[in-house]
Amino acid sequence: MVQRVLSGLLAFVFSIMPFGYRTGIEDPYLELFKKYCGGKYVGVSLDGVKLADTARLAQAMQAYCDEHGTMLLLDTYDGLKQKGYIKKIEYDDADDYEYVFEDGVYLWLSDELLSINSFAIYTGSYYAALAGSGYRYDVKRILGTWRIVKSTFLWIS
Repeated sequence: MVQRVLSGLLAFVFSIMPFGYRTGIEDPYLELFKKYCGGKYVGVSLDGVKLADTARLAQAMQAYCDEHGTMLLLDTYDGLKQKGYIKKIEYDDADDYEYVFEDGVYLWLSDELLSINSFAIYTGSYYAALAGSGYRYDVKRILGTWRIVKSTFLWIS
């Protein structure tokens, strides 16, 4: 009897926890990752993610990449430049150059707590030398599941 009450109490506590391992908070991050995933490489920076379990998120991203034949590169933009994935391309004019990630996409994620049942995910993506863009995704906990409820376009280049 006592064990059943304790286990019921524990289940209740986990059901009302705003964030953590059992709430599926990683789901919206993964949804966005899959949206942007493509090319030979997917570079991802999780440095700005504070609300989700980044180790668990990285593991799920790796599984997705393995399934789709894409190599996951968990690193910062500067780290990928230093390793030679993002290259500097110079043009005729010495002052005219750009950095390109020829074989993939680079995605960075960060988040911000808005309330006990909502947060925002900020994303930026950079596709080869073609374009970059940034969005804010509002996420709410609805009936125990985290869902993206709104997206806001922030910038494009």
